Amino acid sequence: MRKVITLLALIALIATPVLARQAVTFDSVVTSPASLDRDDVELGYDDGIFSGFGSTPDWSDMTIGVFEAPAGDWTLTTMRIYFFGDQDHAVMMDDTADLATAPAAPYATTVTFNAGTTAFDESVWLDVDMGSLGLVYAGGEIIAVGVTFDGADGVGLSDCVDGVDCGYYWASYDGAWGLDSAYAKNNGIRVVVTGQTASEAASMSSVKALY
Repeated sequence: MRKVITLLALIALIATPVLARQAVTFDSVVTSPASLDRDDVELGYDDGIFSGFGSTPDWSDMTIGVFEAPAGDWTLTTMRIYFFGDQDHAVMMDDTADLATAPAAPYATTVTFNAGTTAFDESVWLDVDMGSLGLVYAGGEIIAVGVTFDGADGVGLSDCVDGVDCGYYWASYDGAWGLDSAYAKNNGIRVVVTGQTASEAASMSSVKALY
């Protein structure tokens, strides 16, 4: 496929100088499955149609998708990511307090994934099992997951609805955090949560203390 480089420039949201970021776009779009075929609750912002991707150094060094748990008690079971790359990546997490607060100190988990692909047109939805971490969230608590880029990989980017209705995908670029919504983009990252059972009573704080 023919690559077309689109230059995007905007003042960063966090009192930083003007930064130029480039998202790589293609002359055709990639359509992906809209959701998992099961009863879990899937949280995401993208529309499942990706016309390009973001990676390092032009787009971001790291991206974190931030979601709010629905009412109830939930176990984080899956991170879904629309991704290409043939190296192992650790799932990154953060303890940001709310949707609109930039990540503070993202940390690598013991969960890793490898897409086993080398180009955007080979991108697939990867279901990354997060259940081993035993993370439990109450309604309204923040789930922040993402990935760092190694330069030979990328995450799918979808256009926000009408260029306005965007989610919360924080990206670290040139040492500063900013929202990809400033560029009218949503990243291909979702999370799946499952209703908690009595045997899954591990607290989130006790589990995170292991990392």
